[in-house]
Amino acid sequence: IVYGKSIAALTYENADDETIDFNYCFADSGSISIDNERHEYKKIESNGQIYYVYVAIEENDQSVIIWYCGDYVYSISSHLPQTELIKIAESVKD
Repeated sequence: IVYGKSIAALTYENADDETIDFNYCFADSGSISIDNERHEYKKIESNGQIYYVYVAIEENDQSVIIWYCGDYVYSISSHLPQTELIKIAESVKD
């Protein structure tokens, strides 16, 4: 877990060393960068929330989902399928 003045970065790891990285920060004070040459971009709306999904093209890269809610921007990175990333994102409470 890393907490800064305007960002929090958490990594969850299971017994098989698989990870999920969860980050959030104030939308006007942080930044998130994605290698757009190694991901396919999709914009998805679910339950009134817009999600920006970057699906990894190569197996060893992580997929990323990003969304804005109120004053915050959130992101989740993992090797999970897109459907699972969306389920996790939908479960995040403000």
